[in-house]
Amino acid sequence: MYKLRLVYDPAHSYVRKDATTHVASIDLYIQHNVECAQCACDELLFDTDSARMLAVLKLSNSNNYTVELL
Repeated sequence: MYKLRLVYDPAHSYVRKDATTHVASIDLYIQHNVECAQCACDELLFDTDSARMLAVLKLSNSNNYTVELL
C-alpha cells in the first residue's frame, strides 16, 4: 500500500482537515478515476505507486495543503 499526506496549516481543525481530505479523494475518483481510501484525517491510501503519483500531481495545485509522500 502507498500513502500520501496532505499537510495543512496547524490552525486548521480536525474536522476541516478530515472534510477536505475526503473531498480530495472524491475528486480524484470522479475527475481522474484514481481510487483511494482515507486512512486518517490527512492521509490517503493507494493500491499502486502510479495511482499515488498521479494523485500527487493532481493534488499539488491546492492552496489548502501541500502534498507529502509517506
